[in-house]
Amino acid sequence: MAKNPLVLKSYNIVACDIDANAVSKCRSHQHGPKVRWQVGDFLKSRRPYGTDPVICLGGPPYTSGIGSRKMSRNLPQLFLDHCLKEWRSDFVAFFVPKRYAKQTLRIPDGWVCSTQDLQSSTFYFQGKVKVTQ
Repeated sequence: MAKNPLVLKSYNIVACDIDANAVSKCRSHQHGPKVRWQVGDFLKSRRPYGTDPVICLGGPPYTSGIGSRKMSRNLPQLFLDHCLKEWRSDFVAFFVPKRYAKQTLRIPDGWVCSTQDLQSSTFYFQGKVKVTQ
């Protein structure tokens, strides 16, 4: 989703995950730009800097927490709302499993929503188990 075309002249990269093991694993695999990693709940995070453009990229949570099997269908919407309201994002992109494909997100006026099916994706569950789907 994007408001306007965006050219970044300066930027900060902040990454947040509720799972300390996942953050540790990501830090160990990091190459390229400097990322400020935070362990915490993104939905409780605050925008840490002023007027620089913000791009939110992520995979919203799909359960009620680590070890929980309880699905929460509104977490992607909460993620989107937090990106737009608290972080005042200029661009939002996130990964949603196919089981959420039929979910309708409330998209604010003036924003464009586009979807793309990925052939596969890989992540580390709880920072330990490599999962490709």
